[in-house]
Amino acid sequence: MARSITIQRRIIVAGIAAVLSIAVAARAAQETPVSVSGEGAAAGLGPAARSSAIQDAQEAIVLDRLEKLAPSRDFSIFTPLLQAAPTFFQSFKLLRETKTEDSTRVEIEGQLLDRKLKREIAGVALEQNFVTPRIIVIAREQLTPESPGDLAKPGIIEKKLQEDLKRIQFEIVSPEALREKIPPEKWEECITGPPEYSAMLARDLLADIVVLAAGTTRIEDERAAGKLNRVRAEVGLRVVRVEDGYVLDAPKAEAVVHCVNPGEGSAQAIEDACGRLIGDAKTAVALGALSGAPEGALLVTIEGTSESAQANGILDAIQRCLNADKHEILYQGDQRVRARIDFAGPVGQIVDCAPGIPVPNGRLVVKSVVDRDVTLILERK
Repeated sequence: MARSITIQRRIIVAGIAAVLSIAVAARAAQETPVSVSGEGAAAGLGPAARSSAIQDAQEAIVLDRLEKLAPSRDFSIFTPLLQAAPTFFQSFKLLRETKTEDSTRVEIEGQLLDRKLKREIAGVALEQNFVTPRIIVIAREQLTPESPGDLAKPGIIEKKLQEDLKRIQFEIVSPEALREKIPPEKWEECITGPPEYSAMLARDLLADIVVLAAGTTRIEDERAAGKLNRVRAEVGLRVVRVEDGYVLDAPKAEAVVHCVNPGEGSAQAIEDACGRLIGDAKTAVALGALSGAPEGALLVTIEGTSESAQANGILDAIQRCLNADKHEILYQGDQRVRARIDFAGPVGQIVDCAPGIPVPNGRLVVKSVVDRDVTLILERK
């Protein structure tokens, strides 16, 4: 998804004991709307009825998004959002209008401000205490001038994200517990690798969401001694739902700092850039905890193998047994394979058929079933 990049310019004059910062300007690109269509109806004829029918169509579109983003909820608490449906459209056009003796029906095409709507839905969910997700933050940063990173203790990005997300009401896994379960040598693969890898590790910490972050800085304009240097920082996030390894959002931000001391300027710039991402992270975390994995999917983990041919053979057999459409491998490695199967039927079917699937020199055993998440073990004979 294309994301806007926010640039915050600050001037920092660094002395021996203090850093003076002055905010100069901020620039944010407008949200890119999403094309949608919908139908609505209203009693009566004429301009007033047409306007009411258009608003009904807009409310129907917003309600459809609500049902996808916040399934199985009491939608009465979202009534103010539905009533304000027109404010979530940048524009719309009337495609069709039909009339009966006493009613008007319309079809519209609109430009939906989807990110704005998501922010509002997340805000309501947080106000109602619908979600109190448990979060892991895994972050790395490369500052200018280059300095050896010490992942044994939290860096600038990790501290900033943990502090700001904790203020909202989210539960944050402590740095000590994180490093005990997920050693820092695995962090690079978490941050740059497939999202299911970090999600798999996060399950052992009973987390709901993983926030993966990476940041870099560079000196764009190096000046003579006593003059100001210009340092630019770039920070990117991936907010991952642990249940199925789905990337909820991947926002990016930048910050520019003018400074005498490049080291202090780099630290300030990367913290500023990170701060610009808290709103997007808050929305993604809240909606991720609110919605859960799709009902039309079955998540299957097979422990005891990481061989492609064997894993695909087992998944093909499960797919045939369930009469499912297809499967997708989310992660493969460390004697474990995790996949998503398009299947909306009862989860009990896989419990019944898995033990009967023929496996050379082994057998499948059901280890656990949690909602629509099934773990199987390949036991060797």
